[in-house]
This record gives sequence, C-alpha cells and structure tokens, in this order.
Amino acid sequence: METTFKDKPDFSHASVDELRFQALEFERLIVNYIKSKSGSAPHDKAKLHNLIVNELIKYPLYPQLENYWPDFIKEVLALKEFRNSLIHSDFSNLPSVSELYKRFKDVNDVLYPFRICSGNRDRFKPIAWRGKNLEILIDENQYLLAPADLTNLMIELHPASRGKVNFIKGRLVAGKSLGYDNEKITYFIESFPAFELDEDESAVLEDMLSSLISQFMYSR
Repeated sequence: METTFKDKPDFSHASVDELRFQALEFERLIVNYIKSKSGSAPHDKAKLHNLIVNELIKYPLYPQLENYWPDFIKEVLALKEFRNSLIHSDFSNLPSVSELYKRFKDVNDVLYPFRICSGNRDRFKPIAWRGKNLEILIDENQYLLAPADLTNLMIELHPASRGKVNFIKGRLVAGKSLGYDNEKITYFIESFPAFELDEDESAVLEDMLSSLISQFMYSR
C-alpha cells in the first residue's frame, strides 16, 4: 500500500499529560509483562522496585543478547525514580519533558505484549470490497474506507505508532485516551462516527484489517 503519512516534525515536544500517561502505563506494563512470563499475577501490594529487581529481571526479552536486559533493567530503575516524582507532580531536578517522554515510551514499547488478544471480534463486521474501498461495520455504524484510510487507521490502532505521524493522504484518523483510567482509546475517523476500543480490541481490528487487505491484494 502507498505511503500516506510522514513523521510529525514536533513529535519530540510531548505534553506533560502525555508524559504522565506514559509514566502510568510504565507500572501497568511491568506488572502485565511479569504476569505473561511467569503465568501468575504479582501480589497486589508488591512494591514496584521489588517487582523490577526480583521479577522483571528474570524474564529477559532477548536472552541471546548478553547485555541487553541488564542495561534495560538499569533504565527501568532510573525511570521508576522519575515516575515517583511525576506522580506527585514534583518536576524539580527532572530531565526535560521531551527526553523523559521518549525514554518512558521506548521502555513501554519493549514491554507491550505480543499475544493472541481476547478482544471481541463481534463488534467488527466486514461487508464487502467496493472496488478498492472496504465497507465495514463497527458497532453497527457503516464505514467505507479507501486504501489510504485503512493505512491511516491501522497506524493509529497500533500502540507503537499511534500519534507519531501526520497523515498526508486519506482521511484524518486519531486515537485518543480520553477517560481518566486511560484503558480505552477513542478513535476518530474524518466524516465518520467515533468509536471506543481497549488495546485488545484495537489489536483485533488491526489484525482483521491486515488480513482483509492481504486477501484482497493476493486475490487480484
């Protein structure tokens, strides 16, 4: 599919709210990573420091890379201290917002799980290809999306690329965490109704669209 986007020139200038969101995600992703690797959830009252040095350290992502995980754990421990300050709105003696945002985002992207998702596929119903455009129902709302629209939507559905690019072709698409708990993402597609998904549902829709596009391209 054609390129429909370019990197945002001002992406490094994250807001304080975006930084705080990454700091909150940081602990949640550590707990979920340990749970996925160990098969059981850590104790609710376990301190974050103890989870990092006693549990997270035991489950290297790339065991074949000798220094990768020790260096990663050092960065996680450093960010843990910054996180505590951010949660208490203490911004003294901290690196810049843009630097901290990138560091938290880099660590969080490593911790995002690669998994078979439990999201509900029933909310998404592909109808038919209309030429090169896909007609699909999301929560019973009808969407007719051109190839550029589909590419843009898939970029926003993926947590590692969400919000990182400016779209230069197709409809504008944006995914925003609007709720207090940041567990749901509201997706806005230009000229269509907005819809709300969690990360599992987002992954399911992204996978479905990818499969539909592949089938369409290879059937031509």
